[in-house]
Amino acid sequence: MSTLMVASSSFYGAALLLVLFVGVVYCTRKQFMSYHSVALSRSWRDLDDAQRLLLLALIHLVGWGWMVIAFAGFALLLGAWYYQPAQPGLLMALQALITLGTAPVIRVSSGVRQRTGAAPPIYIGWIILCLSLAGFLLAWPLWSQS
Repeated sequence: MSTLMVASSSFYGAALLLVLFVGVVYCTRKQFMSYHSVALSRSWRDLDDAQRLLLLALIHLVGWGWMVIAFAGFALLLGAWYYQPAQPGLLMALQALITLGTAPVIRVSSGVRQRTGAAPPIYIGWIILCLSLAGFLLAWPLWSQS
């Protein structure tokens, strides 16, 4: 295993662990987060039961989406470890998965911030994206020559 592959995998691993952490946080919520309250201009207690159920279901759905990205990403990363550099498509697929999973969240969260003044954790998405990009760039020399 080359030093570049270990470094690349470390960046990807860190990004995927962060994705998994966010997923677990969202899946284990029992009410919405403080920025949701700001965005809605209402507290959790002010919502009726149907609204609570719907919002909590959406929060949990987002959490499960994050966890699917994390587990699929770990599977691709494991495949890349095993087959690299013979299968550069695995890292391309991993980067696409993380980018396509994270960029819309950053965009939507930024829109919520601009329109409501709420402060969703946009920086987490940017950190995930930057870690994965660093992993991709470190792996580039390994498979660009094959």
